[in-house]
Amino acid sequence: MNRAMFAAGGAITFASAVSIGFMMNKGSKKSGESATMPSASARIKSFDALAKCYDDKIGTDETVMGMWLLRRWLIGRASGDVLEVAAGTGRNLQYYQKDKCKTLTLTDASRPMLEVCVSEAKQRESSGVPIARAVRAQAEGVGRALGGQTFDTVVDTFGLCSVADPVEALGEMQRACKAGGKILLLEHGRSGWGWLDSVLDANAQEHADRWGCVWNRDIRAILKEASDKSGLQVDKVDTYHFGTTFFVVASPGASPQPGAAPRQHKPTAGTQAPPHAAADHGAAAAAGTAARGALSSNSGNAAGNATKVALGPLATCVASMIPKGAFPCACGCGRC
Repeated sequence: MNRAMFAAGGAITFASAVSIGFMMNKGSKKSGESATMPSASARIKSFDALAKCYDDKIGTDETVMGMWLLRRWLIGRASGDVLEVAAGTGRNLQYYQKDKCKTLTLTDASRPMLEVCVSEAKQRESSGVPIARAVRAQAEGVGRALGGQTFDTVVDTFGLCSVADPVEALGEMQRACKAGGKILLLEHGRSGWGWLDSVLDANAQEHADRWGCVWNRDIRAILKEASDKSGLQVDKVDTYHFGTTFFVVASPGASPQPGAAPRQHKPTAGTQAPPHAAADHGAAAAAGTAARGALSSNSGNAAGNATKVALGPLATCVASMIPKGAFPCACGCGRC
């Protein structure tokens, strides 16, 4: 009951907050203008600094906005051997179902974040899904970091906002997903509503600098480009919080072609507003080609200038929190 009340209050709070933000920031930034993505080292430095206090900082906001429920719905679809990309501090761990999931592999670009995640997993050892590996890896290189291992389910929650090239990251998730497997995404980005996107745009740079997250990306455009480039099959897209939160169920299509230069993604102005103005939840579910067509109707060109991603050490095992030999070493150095 308490959580239900929090969720109901969250809708009112969210609407009030964005309305006030719109009035305060109106005209301060052009619609569709994107934040400059901090460098990979700057983003990871932000994640490292936030690791120990991250849950305290966002816990109340997530409860009020009902994110716990969206996480539960999404993770409830996971089964078999599961890979979670950008696992952060382990906010999804409590929702994996032991009777459906055999093993869980965790990756994140931040070692301190992953240490918190592994510590949380150890506390849930008796009731949770067994942790097979914990590997430090950026999303754009996770397939290589794991040595080509594939999984029945690949999960990413609020990770596409924090990588230099989200399309490449989705390509890596496809490489890591078995044929017939599932790719489960929970992301945030542009809503398609001009007044709300103006609030996101006005505060995007400050948010990116503080959190390493570009929250005004065009998720529909990113999914469309991943579909066109590597055959990502988008089976379901639901939106929440006035269209800013995306609940996505997808599956791997044709094998992604390696070697394409990663790109910075900038959201595009003028995206079409959702059809139900009064609804907090709008659905745009489809399958295969039909899904890609539905996405294209709400998407602009999200490609920016080509740039190389500094991947750094992709596969440093988090050994400090794990008994030696408990998890296989992904990098093959023999020292993890």
